[in-house]
Amino acid sequence: MPPDFSLAHPLLQKCDLPKLFIEELGWEPARQKLTLRAGETDYAFTAWLCESPGGGLPDHATRLKLDRKLSETSFEHLIVFVTGDHAS
Repeated sequence: MPPDFSLAHPLLQKCDLPKLFIEELGWEPARQKLTLRAGETDYAFTAWLCESPGGGLPDHATRLKLDRKLSETSFEHLIVFVTGDHAS
């Protein structure tokens, strides 16, 4: 069954990614938490979210490093970087 984008859009706006991915898109829930290091910075991953230390989006080179490291544990993946009030 294709996703109902009229239901998905509000979930995306609210940053309710677990409900969007699991309930609307039918993805399996992520069962582990990871901390990956890129350069001198640790990045915490919970499900599809990566809390971005320092309050901003990591630069392109750092995002590539994190993507490669995450590929070692999960071939198919999506990284959503969160900052500020969306990190909780």
